[in-house]
Amino acid sequence: MIKIIVAGFKGRMGSTATQMVLETADFELVGVYDPHEAQETVSFNDETAIPVFQRLEEVLAVKPDVWIDFMVPIQIHVLRWNMVWRQLLGRQALRRNKSTN
Repeated sequence: MIKIIVAGFKGRMGSTATQMVLETADFELVGVYDPHEAQETVSFNDETAIPVFQRLEEVLAVKPDVWIDFMVPIQIHVLRWNMVWRQLLGRQALRRNKSTN
């Protein structure tokens, strides 16, 4: 089974991709990603509830093999900026720890 996450699952292309994943025997939809979704789970075609992830750390916990991304460009830009910002903050914290030891 190939574990798949779909980001941007509410739009036309994202919902089509989500449906394709659900209908393919070798694929397992382990969750969907939307940083603004309030619900913790969603159901497609009255099937099993699928987890909705709002944070990247939650996505990594399920260890997906594939990330299908249909988010709008502004969401992607904000997501990337947050990832870069976290990396920079992490590096600064490491430098401070090294300099104090």
